[in-house]
Amino acid sequence: MTHTQGREYGCLGTLAEKYFHYLGTHFPQQCASDGFYLFPRARAAIEGLDRLDDLHPERMAEHLNFVRQLLGETADASPRDLEEEIDRQLMIQSMKSFIREMGEGKTWKRDPTLYIKVLLFAAARTLSGGDGFGHFARTNLSGILGQIPLFLEMAQQNLHAVPGTSSA
Repeated sequence: MTHTQGREYGCLGTLAEKYFHYLGTHFPQQCASDGFYLFPRARAAIEGLDRLDDLHPERMAEHLNFVRQLLGETADASPRDLEEEIDRQLMIQSMKSFIREMGEGKTWKRDPTLYIKVLLFAAARTLSGGDGFGHFARTNLSGILGQIPLFLEMAQQNLHAVPGTSSA
């Protein structure tokens, strides 16, 4: 699901903007990749590709609460036509999927491959930048590489409930 730029949605548009901007800001790597089915594409993600995703345990509750609050607000959004109702339903499904996977399923606590995929995507995105391995790529790669130790430390702290099939 992608957000259509320039279209006036009223209340629904405001909710969509908040949702996409929030996820794109806090989960830029996942929102910029097709490899993470759970996350919608978001323009805010493109602006944050020099940062790794925010999977800090104390922040995950905030992320979930924010999305739950927005989900509750979708009931008040009154679509003007069938297309807006479809957009509303798709956004609701996206929000519910986020809550189910990150909240109830605790993917960030159970799936070690999540951390590896975020790191690989961040490095690949940086290296495939438009200027080859010029200044932009060196600067961003250096920034990403500098974040890896803390990101892996966070992964080690988060991963408590890894299923037996993932721990091999």
